[in-house]
Order: sequence, then structure tokens, then C-alpha cells
Amino acid sequence: MTTKEDLETAMGPNGAIKTFEDAKKNGLVRYLGFSAHSAEIAVQLMDIFDFDSVLFPINWVCYFKAALDHK
Repeated sequence: MTTKEDLETAMGPNGAIKTFEDAKKNGLVRYLGFSAHSAEIAVQLMDIFDFDSVLFPINWVCYFKAALDHK
């Protein structure tokens, strides 16, 4: 997920989360997780629901550049 609209659609009254929760209750899936490309949206999702897993992209080049810049 990237945008507030994505979050509202997935987590809304008729959103995907209801289907995912039902699948978990019925033993069709064991874990529920999400992937996001926005830290703000990821934090909001974690505040709304107790997910089992979160996937978030990390660009190692940017990470190490930032680390070097802080020395």
C-alpha cells in the first residue's frame, strides 16, 4: 500500500481485511501481512490491525549513503 486511499479501501467496512480475517478464522491462511511503500501508511496499518508480517522495501544504496552522511 502506498496511499491513504489504498488504506481506506483495504481496511474499510467492505474492504479486503474482512475477507482476510474470515480466511484466517476458517483456517485457510495462517498469517496475515501487508507490504507498503510508505512509512506513514505502514505505521497507520499497524495501528489499525495486529498483522503477523510487514514487508517494506529497503534500498541499501540509500541506506549506506545516509549512514555515511551522518558520520
